[in-house]
Formats: sequence, structure tokens, C-alpha cells
Amino acid sequence: YPTYNETMADLKNGNLDLAFIEEPVYFTFKNKKKMPIESRYVFKNVDQLGIAFKKGSPVRDDFNLWLKEQGPQKISGIVDSWMK
Repeated sequence: YPTYNETMADLKNGNLDLAFIEEPVYFTFKNKKKMPIESRYVFKNVDQLGIAFKKGSPVRDDFNLWLKEQGPQKISGIVDSWMK
């Protein structure tokens, strides 16, 4: 499927019996979009969120500085707020 929205629409409409999606995507659809879906299994320690920057991008350094300034507690709060 090209997008998660199409995957989830077909799952909701009964065109799919199951879909493999990343845990943050699952939480977005379940908690933020209030879809009546359930997770049966989560692969642990095999996926992580990442942000890619073009090689040599000065934005990467700015982003790394911002992460450091926020600290782990605030970053966890952002993840909890937007992904759970």
C-alpha cells in the first residue's frame, strides 16, 4: 500500500484481515484518530524512529542542538503527546 491511510481504510472496510504497521503509526490511528483497532503483536527492539537530513545539511546540526536543549524528559513528553 502506498500510504498508511489507504492501508487503514482497507483494514476498516474489511478488505484486509491484518496489516503490519509501526507502533507509533498504530498509536496515532488508535488514540488520535480513534480507530477501533487492536495490536496483537509488537516486534520489540527492531524499529526506531529516525529523521533523515541531506548530507552536509546545517539543519541537522540545528536539530541536534534543539534535541540536546530539550533534554530526554521533554522529548519523551513530546513522543507521548503526539504518538500515544
